[in-house]
Amino acid sequence: MFSPGVDLPTLMGYSRSEVRHFFEEMTALLHRKFVYPKPEVYALNGHALAGGCIMALAGDYRLMVDGPFKIGLMEIDIGLAAPAGTVEMVRYVLGGHLANKVLLGGETHSPQQALAIGLVDEVVEPDAILDRALEKAHLLGSKPPAGYQRLKRYLRGAVAESMQSLDKSHMDEIVAQWFDEETQERLTVAVGRLVKPASTSTH
Repeated sequence: MFSPGVDLPTLMGYSRSEVRHFFEEMTALLHRKFVYPKPEVYALNGHALAGGCIMALAGDYRLMVDGPFKIGLMEIDIGLAAPAGTVEMVRYVLGGHLANKVLLGGETHSPQQALAIGLVDEVVEPDAILDRALEKAHLLGSKPPAGYQRLKRYLRGAVAESMQSLDKSHMDEIVAQWFDEETQERLTVAVGRLVKPASTSTH
């Protein structure tokens, strides 16, 4: 498991103001990561789901281990739309057609499927993931830093500004959808699958 996404069981206990603060902090982190001036290489050593996939997509290069692992954005299946700024970022990374398919389909993808549609840039064997990620990081890190930073800003700066603006203007909607009755019902079912009941024994 690289990341299963946000901690749903904990988030379910949050008040409206706490949920708002969480999404404000999460989207702000994504904005910062998306335009981070140095290379970010992600070694996805297992499942990368929902928020875990989103954070990885903000990086410069993603490697994923080959095997029975999944990556994807499944928020739609619990009644949530990804934040508007995240949608803008996914559109930048994948292009409009594939962003539409990935976000609205809510499917998870195998490493090879993810490679084919651009969710990851490379698929490697498990025992090679760290070495190959470091190799790629060293390669990108060897570029002239001022030029790398400038070019990354040219590529992503306008998108990042749009992400910030969209998330700010849609924050009320993001919070409202979390507390929507149908969403809460679906979240309760999802959390029920995640949380195992405490074991009991009789004497």
